[in-house]
Amino acid sequence: MKYSLSKLVTALFCFAILSTTVVQAQDPQQYQASVYGFMGSDPHVTPWGNNMGRSFDIPASKGGEDYILLSNPDYADGLGLEIQIRTQVNDHWSFVRAVGIRIGDETFEIEASASDYTAAPRYWVNGKEHDTADTITSFASNVVAADMLPLNSKQYRFEADLSIFEGDKIVVETFGPYCRVDMYTYGSFDSHSGLLGTFPQGIKLGRDESTIFGDDDGEAFAQEWKVVPAQDGTLFHATAATSARSSNSRLSRASA
Repeated sequence: MKYSLSKLVTALFCFAILSTTVVQAQDPQQYQASVYGFMGSDPHVTPWGNNMGRSFDIPASKGGEDYILLSNPDYADGLGLEIQIRTQVNDHWSFVRAVGIRIGDETFEIEASASDYTAAPRYWVNGKEHDTADTITSFASNVVAADMLPLNSKQYRFEADLSIFEGDKIVVETFGPYCRVDMYTYGSFDSHSGLLGTFPQGIKLGRDESTIFGDDDGEAFAQEWKVVPAQDGTLFHATAATSARSSNSRLSRASA
């Protein structure tokens, strides 16, 4: 398959931008897990434990859908935490386009721009869209400090500081249409499920809490944690199909 020079340069630049966060936390007592992607690849999931052997990709054939990245109903003495990601297919590869976060009964959703690398991402707090220039001081009943930071003209970072919950942090970065999620914790995720695996080992555990997927079963494991709306609910204001149609429409107009 042939790529133009400009697309190749863009792909390499996307890789450099979205892969700058080191997978191992700086503090040896702090754990990190992440999901990211770049032009020409599929979303790459690094589970808890910094075990690269357990990393896997969500294949493009399974893109255009929502997945549970992390679900922990017991988080913060029963307040609860859930993170879902939404993928989008582009030709033969897919990427993370949007991220939804729920803490307690409140939600935050961020969606990367369609195709314009100079456009800011869109975001919603409890279903209400806000301007990226707005200052986010907190959400989730004012117990989570949050900031939307423009890193440069093309890259944005959302940080949810859960320090009230033993120093945890959720970081979402966007670059053009791509999203990256990094999770940091000192050990509060001792009971959770989803694509990031068990804490802290990163074992691929199924929904039945007994089936263990092998290191070569990343595709089946991704399907295991695909969002089933009737069962799991959704953290996004629009359905995956509606969002995909809207995104593809904007991409078509941008390339016309």
